[in-house]
Amino acid sequence: MNLARFITVLFFSSFLTAYAAVKEDITVSNAYVRATPPGKTMTAAFLKLENTSDQEHRLIAVDSSAAGTTELHQTVNEQGLLKMRPVTEMTIAAHSTQELQPGGYHIMLVDLKQPLKIGQTIPLTLSFASGEKLTLKIPVKSVIADVDNQ
Repeated sequence: MNLARFITVLFFSSFLTAYAAVKEDITVSNAYVRATPPGKTMTAAFLKLENTSDQEHRLIAVDSSAAGTTELHQTVNEQGLLKMRPVTEMTIAAHSTQELQPGGYHIMLVDLKQPLKIGQTIPLTLSFASGEKLTLKIPVKSVIADVDNQ
């Protein structure tokens, strides 16, 4: 095997190893999106990410065909006022859990293509720095469900 081919094979082998790691390392649970009240065109999604590996993973983007725009957000306290801010990434440390929940990190779905009703499911894709994507189908639940999850 010539040197150029060896380097190419080595590069793609290491990429595929990192690519496969997220699916093996990250467990998603408690995922749901809030149902929308009449006339509302945005909502939020929440979930729990558990990293069982020895390395951190970085969530760098979220997407859903149910919305025109899907963003990773964090709620921050600025001088006593809670404000939502978009973030470019979220790190899930090795052997830890990161919860996306009301009042913290969450996913905003803006410009919804149709109202979201209890009992439906929507697609949600999580993109990681490794290049891997996890595509989920998450249920639409009542806003009341937020109280039960805290």
